[in-house]
Amino acid sequence: MSFREGPAQVKLEKVANTSPQLVFQDEGLAARNNGSNLESCRGNVQVKNGLWYYEARVERSGDVFLGWCTSKFKSEPKKQEGVGSDKESWGFNGMRGSPISYHAGQEQIYGKAWTAGSTVVGCAVDLVRKEIIYFVDGVSQGPAFTNITIPADGLYPAISVAKGQRVKVTFGKPDFSFPRPGFMALQPHTTPDGLKKIEAMYTKYRD
Repeated sequence: MSFREGPAQVKLEKVANTSPQLVFQDEGLAARNNGSNLESCRGNVQVKNGLWYYEARVERSGDVFLGWCTSKFKSEPKKQEGVGSDKESWGFNGMRGSPISYHAGQEQIYGKAWTAGSTVVGCAVDLVRKEIIYFVDGVSQGPAFTNITIPADGLYPAISVAKGQRVKVTFGKPDFSFPRPGFMALQPHTTPDGLKKIEAMYTKYRD
């Protein structure tokens, strides 16, 4: 079983109900919302085991939810529902006065606030311990979600952006601002044989 499924070049893609108002820029690594509703997208890669990480930079003021989702996640833009609104997604929003973690429509105060244009948010998932952890400018905010349910087909990186908002993501390790030791980049910079060796290491760790 592969721990990761998807193309070598990771890009953002739309999810169910995403409108044409959400546009992708910078070769699929930035999402801009030109509409008035909360719009969502995900990376075109899914992970099933191991420890994985990506980064995002919020460029403007307004709601943004960064996190992970299952293949069953479906956004509801007109209801302003995105990542974290249902049981199929987990999100972190640091653009409000009180930052929150968000899952199944339930908010919890969590983490440090973000600054538009400068803050780098790291989004990590530990599929061994079943935890989602966030980092703000390289500083761990601790587990936001524990004992998460992981479906057989794994999780996708996921983002929701409000009106006028733009988010730029980084999926590959050479471009990370704050690399996380022990966590793999969603966009691997290794050979297929090298990826198999890493997966074998995670299998040994899991067992």
